[in-house]
Amino acid sequence: MAKDSNMSPSQYQTSHEKNIKIPMRYGTTPRADITRPEAESRFPVLSERTLYNKEIGSGNAVGAAEYFASRGYVVIIQDVSGRFASEGDFYPFLDDGTGINRDGYDTVECLADQPWSNGRIGTIGGSHSGATQCRNALCRPPHLQAMFIRES
Repeated sequence: MAKDSNMSPSQYQTSHEKNIKIPMRYGTTPRADITRPEAESRFPVLSERTLYNKEIGSGNAVGAAEYFASRGYVVIIQDVSGRFASEGDFYPFLDDGTGINRDGYDTVECLADQPWSNGRIGTIGGSHSGATQCRNALCRPPHLQAMFIRES
């Protein structure tokens, strides 16, 4: 991200973990990359589920991960089931929402239970990542606190 004098300063060094398994209720384990503050504390989490490859992200999510993590957020970019690093079969839009799999719900609740999470989960992204947020909201995950849906 470009330097801007109006941006808040970094508060933390960050760490990165790649291809972390996030278990789903039906046994598949989509994989995610995690960028988080290097501090012994619990932080809010921003999560993007993408079909576009978590290594690239949508809308420069990878660069945004570093920005937000250095300012006190854990950032998760997850390949949806059946895409890139994730196991399982790819069913566009059917693994989120009120269908049988509910990957978005399971992801939110798994992230809320991590030792670095304060239990407040927000979702981010546009295009497919935005649509998965809308479908996930139908399930009302208890720890979903905010959604930022970018029109793209």
